[in-house]
Amino acid sequence: MLFTLRCDACRNERAEQPFSRRNSEVDDELSEVHGELYRGNTVVFTNRITGSGCKLELVTNHPKPTAKGAKNVVSELNLGDFDPRVKIDGDDDQNEYEVQLERTDAQMKTHEMMEYSDGQKLEMWTAQIDVFFDSKESADRFAKAISHAITLCGGNAAPF
Repeated sequence: MLFTLRCDACRNERAEQPFSRRNSEVDDELSEVHGELYRGNTVVFTNRITGSGCKLELVTNHPKPTAKGAKNVVSELNLGDFDPRVKIDGDDDQNEYEVQLERTDAQMKTHEMMEYSDGQKLEMWTAQIDVFFDSKESADRFAKAISHAITLCGGNAAPF
């Protein structure tokens, strides 16, 4: 299993209920790696979520970056800013599935820091976060869990 969450205290559906490692609907414990994307037998990148409450960090690591490619991307997420209607886009032939999180206000206000293989860093702001998986099951499981977490953190559907 690539992504799992655990729930002890999430029976209360109030928006102010924080989402953390102890608060989700899934019965398993939060794993260290929350998704991987392979091409052939090579790990292209991994996703890892850290933090507590409704403020989390998504770290996307590229284990074998190209000479000028990204090594890590760190996205700072306030789950209450996102639309709980997450989208999944997939390619069954390539075994690549993308879970898309979009800010409710569509504003480029989510902070990201990209670190390149040569050590240079680029600060960015975005309105959408993409999390990639190598199986439909993992993408679906993550989408369901993160959508629930966004709802618990007060996230609302976009008005359009």
